[in-house]
Amino acid sequence: MCPVQIRQTTRRALIACSITLLGLMAACSGDSSGSAPTYGLGGTVSGLSASGLVLANSGQKLAVSSGAGSFSFGSILTSGSAYAVTVQTQPAGETCSVSDGGGTAGTANIVNVVVACSQHAFTLGGTVSGLTTSGLVLANGDQTVAVDAGVTTFAFPAAVATGSSYAVTVNTQPIGLACAVSRGTGTMPASNVGTLSVTCTDQPFNLGGSISGLSTAGLVLANWTDTFMVDAHATSFVMPVKIAYASHYAVTVQTQPTGLTCTVSSGSGSMPAMAVTSVVVVCADKSYVLGGSISGLTASGLVLANGSDTLTVAVSATLFTMPTGVASGATYDVTVQTQPASQICTVSNDSGTVGTSDVTNVALNCVTVLSYTTPGSYTWTVPDGVTSIQVVAIGGGGGHGSANGGGGGVVTAILSVTAGDTLALDVGGGGGARAGGGSSNVNAGAANQI
Repeated sequence: MCPVQIRQTTRRALIACSITLLGLMAACSGDSSGSAPTYGLGGTVSGLSASGLVLANSGQKLAVSSGAGSFSFGSILTSGSAYAVTVQTQPAGETCSVSDGGGTAGTANIVNVVVACSQHAFTLGGTVSGLTTSGLVLANGDQTVAVDAGVTTFAFPAAVATGSSYAVTVNTQPIGLACAVSRGTGTMPASNVGTLSVTCTDQPFNLGGSISGLSTAGLVLANWTDTFMVDAHATSFVMPVKIAYASHYAVTVQTQPTGLTCTVSSGSGSMPAMAVTSVVVVCADKSYVLGGSISGLTASGLVLANGSDTLTVAVSATLFTMPTGVASGATYDVTVQTQPASQICTVSNDSGTVGTSDVTNVALNCVTVLSYTTPGSYTWTVPDGVTSIQVVAIGGGGGHGSANGGGGGVVTAILSVTAGDTLALDVGGGGGARAGGGSSNVNAGAANQI
């Protein structure tokens, strides 16, 4: 393992070979104990009556005891990090299946992963139509099956435990085609399932949705250069030009109707292998401001979005207001479209439905992220307003000869700092061919070591 030393005046800490600093802004109340939060990863277990079950998530392993009703990897996730829980080792004489095992962490613990075990397991499959080219790969959780061109049936190679949930999706589309799965979700019965249906086509798909409150004429919707004039009192719409699979669409209001404000929600995305009917247009005679507060923004580049409405936020801004008002009764969903340089901003109170007043409680919190991965010595001066930092240090990999060395460990710590302090960081190197990782001169530590 190769060491990194981080020094603050006389205090020293021997850490690792790549280091990430997150500057944490003090709250308005003056609280200096804040830290970048971590979230738990776990869920429920059913039917486990034997020993030997081992779950895995990105290289981390967890042995689950016979009879367990739940499991937890602990608080290992940060907001935005991906997770994928799988069965690494099956228990003796049983088959366990994972559902809802993969995703991206938000701002709450993940507790909905489901592991179902049974002494009985059955095959999962169905029919395929229109598959004239190669490349189709279907997935059920972490299980995949490649489907050859011209075949009319498929089955997953691994049996699925009775009582477990399944959710079959298209993992990889075939060349030049778009395939969609129907009847792809359910709970595994005590028998084989062969009712899933996969349909493939080379044709584009309709783009449309619903409209409410449109009592006057003049509304024009647009999807890029494709436009559509909507009649008064219409309750639905379909854009004139169909959209090819995987193409990006973005439905916007090009012209507002007379005396009304219309807002589009769920209006953008990547075209799936089926028609889109979920775009929502809400019109009202009143619209309201959408905005909120910002803390910790010290860099440029932050862009916020509410659907197709975007806002570039100035450095050090503490408040924001989206450019376009939102119609009463319409939904909103404020997201970070572009992160500022060397910072990560997260949004809370980000979504809801506009009532009869302005929305001003959307909140953004930004933290500074500095990564050092190239061996060498660095310094960093604590900026104004930062009272503590989170240090994530990753050890260097071992050397490699006839076999590759292991990966380095990970250490996370929260350090109190003062604006104006200068921290010195020394980044070591990983192991080379037939050589160990890092320096052999290891500081044993002292009473004043962090």
